[in-house]
Amino acid sequence: MRPHLLVEPWASSRVAEIEDELTRSGVDYSLEVVDGSTQDAAARARDEGRLFLVAVGDDRSANAVVNALMGESGPLVEGAGIGILPARESGLARTFGMPQDPVLACRTLRGDEWFDLDVALASTDEGGSRWFVVASEVGFGARQARAGERLRRRIGRSGDLLGFWGALAASGDGFRISAGRRTWEGQAWDVVVGNCQFIGGLRHSPRSFPGDGTLDVLILTGSKSAAFRRLPEMRRGEHVPSPEVTEMSGSRIRIEADGRVPVHVDGVVFGDAPVEYSLVPQALRLKV
Repeated sequence: MRPHLLVEPWASSRVAEIEDELTRSGVDYSLEVVDGSTQDAAARARDEGRLFLVAVGDDRSANAVVNALMGESGPLVEGAGIGILPARESGLARTFGMPQDPVLACRTLRGDEWFDLDVALASTDEGGSRWFVVASEVGFGARQARAGERLRRRIGRSGDLLGFWGALAASGDGFRISAGRRTWEGQAWDVVVGNCQFIGGLRHSPRSFPGDGTLDVLILTGSKSAAFRRLPEMRRGEHVPSPEVTEMSGSRIRIEADGRVPVHVDGVVFGDAPVEYSLVPQALRLKV
């Protein structure tokens, strides 16, 4: 299939390099710099019959493409494919060993190698729902995503660090969680639901495999101050096993919380717990 590249405006400075690389490699492609919503642009491309959509951006960009290709219960078009050329840190790309640079990642658009990717749906009791392929977090991770995006618009990339500390200070909630036949109840500062192994540069869910029909749950308890000290371990996925991390798994998961606790999927904050997760195995093809 012919790739159609959807370039985030903030990544548009790399377009000339990307086009030079694709032309040099003999890849037939089309490209647009998104004006407005990436998901709307992806939906228009889908309706025009473009079924191989490549996000040039980050995991949020790929998430917009995924949600344009998925309907209420599964893919809108059989055989649809996605790709990513990461212009920011991408957990999706890192899980599959892709370069963290959009020009270097152009090599993934050559050849015939595809991966059948599980796609998960998060649905809140408030009525919101969103598909995702990388991971979801309830608690700290969602607070950080929300604060980091807001602060980044005001003060640039340093907003991510300030968002980390603000979110950590606000986190620590009561949860009731069920996954498969297991249940868990208690206090936690973050709950991770992983499909891929990485969230950004952290290997949060090292046992996840996004083609096994199962989601992995990691419940992070213990001292919040330890979260910062354990970042090097999380980058390598060495924070598990640990008495401060409870691991569960299943194809259907429910998370309830005391009070309003935010939820993000692939970095997109879209609602509050309670939230339920389900999975469509091998719903989309990922170009690798």
